[in-house]
Amino acid sequence: MSEYANKKTRGAFIAAVFAMQGFGILQNQMIQTRLILVTLLVLV
Repeated sequence: MSEYANKKTRGAFIAAVFAMQGFGILQNQMIQTRLILVTLLVLV
C-alpha cells in the first residue's frame, strides 16, 4: 500500500500500518481469552 501514498505522508502511513499490527495482536488475545472462558463455562 505504500506505493499509493505520496512522499510527504509515506512514513506516517507505514508507521500507522505497524501500529495497527500491534493493536490487532492485542485484540486477538482478548477475543481468544473470551472464547476460552465461554467454552469453559459451557463445558463445566
